Amino acid sequence: MRSAAVRSPAKRVYRIGIAQALYFRHQSSLEHDTGPHPEGPGRIPAIERELAERDWLGYERRDAPEVAMERLTAVHPREYVDHVRRVSEAGGGAFDPDTVASAGSYGAALHAAGGACAMVEALTTGDAAAAFCGLRPPGHHAEPTEAMGFCLFNN
Repeated sequence: MRSAAVRSPAKRVYRIGIAQALYFRHQSSLEHDTGPHPEGPGRIPAIERELAERDWLGYERRDAPEVAMERLTAVHPREYVDHVRRVSEAGGGAFDPDTVASAGSYGAALHAAGGACAMVEALTTGDAAAAFCGLRPPGHHAEPTEAMGFCLFNN
């Protein structure tokens, strides 16, 4: 059963049930080029097409900020963060068969991690009751000192 989306004229956001929803995105997600790999830039337009088809794009959309370096280095040693930056600045490379970087990967990864932090902050401060990040690269497989499973930084 599909939940009904109701437009809130005062805030121009949708409410799913009683939840005000935020959608975090950033253009840099499209600049993380993974070549022919399935985790590619086409995921973001596919997500947004699905949201549009369901008439859910009335969510309040926000640009994901870059993660604060203090937050990122609370999870990843600075040496590892610098390594990811250098690989990206050099035009990219493979960390493992599933995890690659391009020239745009470092910036995209900073925004993906920053968007995750902004989403949690919005939820915990009451700024939103529901939120979603349409960002890449994903982060759920990254280890503190190792990129893996398509992920550069754990977000």
